[in-house]
This record gives sequence, structure tokens and C-alpha cells, in this order.
Amino acid sequence: MKQNFGKHSSPRRRVITPVAPQPGTAGPAPGNVFTGANLWVEDNTSPYAGVSDALLQYNRMVTKGLTTKANAMKKIVQSAAPTRYLAEWTGTTGITTHANNWLNRMVTKGALPFMGAYALPKKSAVNGGFATHAEYRTWATNYSLACGAFNIPGALIVEPDGLSTSGLTTQAEIDARAASMAHLISEFKINAPKFGLYLDAVHSNWMTISAKVARLQACGVANARGICTNISNFQTNANEIAANVAIIDGLAEMVIQFECTASR
Repeated sequence: MKQNFGKHSSPRRRVITPVAPQPGTAGPAPGNVFTGANLWVEDNTSPYAGVSDALLQYNRMVTKGLTTKANAMKKIVQSAAPTRYLAEWTGTTGITTHANNWLNRMVTKGALPFMGAYALPKKSAVNGGFATHAEYRTWATNYSLACGAFNIPGALIVEPDGLSTSGLTTQAEIDARAASMAHLISEFKINAPKFGLYLDAVHSNWMTISAKVARLQACGVANARGICTNISNFQTNANEIAANVAIIDGLAEMVIQFECTASR
């Protein structure tokens, strides 16, 4: 199902706004991996049948004969599926198998691979993610190699809320997180150059613009395709677009795109 970005009001739609190239800029080659792309839609095919909440609910409604509710839920199921996040549960080497499975599934459907990375140590402020940054960086390298092996365009969201320093108690922890995110982005640039990486920049009601700009620079945004916001919040598109334009102004030397979504 082909999606035209910027023309939908559904909270699950993404909005991508390209920024005009500037002469002499560094960073990734300009371009929008979403242009003309088909987005993956969830279905009942193996090996991951019924992985989305919407599809699970739809199947239950059909089983119970709740036709009206099932028809309404079907509209959600047939819209673009959520970003497919892979995390520490894959293991540092198992990430290869999991990435291959999902990429094969999306490519078979003729869809743009739309993946995510969510495995930073203390990713949930105090816990979650890998135990060490060394593990994370091995995982990130293997993730990039798996995606790069397909040699096709794709998109990857980098670490929701990773820009925040919540739960990090020392400067060494803050610096290690930034270095790990920069490592992931750099590895994808080297090993999967056709993937556009979008570094999460939280949302319009969290952190000042100047703080976001400083953290984005520390976390390697110069090697990313752009930023994304509002992944785990419900700010309005108008607020997100205004904040993202301000962030881009703060990163004036860069050529980036931004994505904002009204819900996870």
C-alpha cells in the first residue's frame, strides 16, 4: 500500500519534511528513503503471525463474530504497521537472525524496511537495555551488517528517548551513551549506506531546543539522515513541526529531514 507523506491526519501517519541541500555540507547524501515507497502492513503470515496489537484484536473480534468492531479495527490493521524495533532480547549475535527475518518479510511484501534500535543500557531511565556499552556496540555493528547485506534502501529509528540523560548519574554515563549512539549511526553509514537513520529527538514538550541540539551533535546526528520526534508522546503535529524547524535551525550546518508522529 503506497503512502503519500504529509497528506494524512491519522495519528499513525509519519510526516517527512526534506531540507534543501546546502553547498559544501558534510554528512549523509541527501535524499528521502520514503519517497515513492510502500510501507509494510501487518498480516497473518509466518513466522511472526499476529505480532501487532491491532491485528491480535482484529483476529479476536472475527473469532467472536463482532463484525462491526472487526471492520473498524481492520482499517487500523490495513494502515502502515508500526516501526519494527529490535532490542537487547535478540542478543549480540542473534540480532543478525532477527534482522534477516524481518527484512525478508518486509521485502517479500514489496515494502520499505522500517526498523528501529532500542537497546541502550538504562534505556528506561534506570534499567533495560544491554548491561554494558561494549555489548551494545557489538550488537549495533551486527545489526548494521545484517541490514547492509540486503543492499536496499531502508529506514531505522535510533533509540527512542535516548537523547535524554534521565537515570544517568555521572558524566561518564552520559558520554558513554552518546558514544554508543554515535557508534550505531556510524556503523550503519559504513555497512548499510542505503539506510536512512533518524535519531530520536524526544518531543516538543521535553528539553530545551539548545539542549536537544547539543545532545544531537554529541550523539552523532551529523552522520544520520535526520531526526524523529513524538514517538512515545502525543504532542500535536503543529507543535512538533515548529520545534523540529527550530532544531534544524540550530543544526544549520547540516542537511537533514525530520519525522514527527502523533503516537507510537
